[in-house]
Amino acid sequence: MSKELGFSQQLVAKHLEAMEGSGFVSSLMEESPHGPKRKEYLLNKSISLTIDFAPEPVPGQGVLLRLPSSESAQESNDMFRSMSDIVQRPEESGKMRPLGSLISEIDKRLGNIEDERAVLLHVRHLAMKEVANAISGMPITWDEKKAL
Repeated sequence: MSKELGFSQQLVAKHLEAMEGSGFVSSLMEESPHGPKRKEYLLNKSISLTIDFAPEPVPGQGVLLRLPSSESAQESNDMFRSMSDIVQRPEESGKMRPLGSLISEIDKRLGNIEDERAVLLHVRHLAMKEVANAISGMPITWDEKKAL
């Protein structure tokens, strides 16, 4: 894991311990085929964390994943139904291809959302620059500029 992330083993272990203490992951000791026992970590909660770096404040937040409450609810419900239909199939071998297709569709939709988000953040950045330029020429106090 540390190799994949490009961080030291100590740093990864420290963060995994903190995540375990917060209840985001749990661990168990596993036999290793090539040496001593090792700790295996399992996710307990789904979380999505988005961090944006920009010269002006950007609304970013970590949110626990929840069921949709907007117009995407129908599409999401369709995906839940597809997942349920696949899981209820009696034969294990008949699940792999449909699950792979479902995962591919989800990955595609997530990629589209990320692409749209990148464009929206860029447009927001340009708009914030225009606001900053407009405010800079106004004869108002620093606190009034911050409020604007």
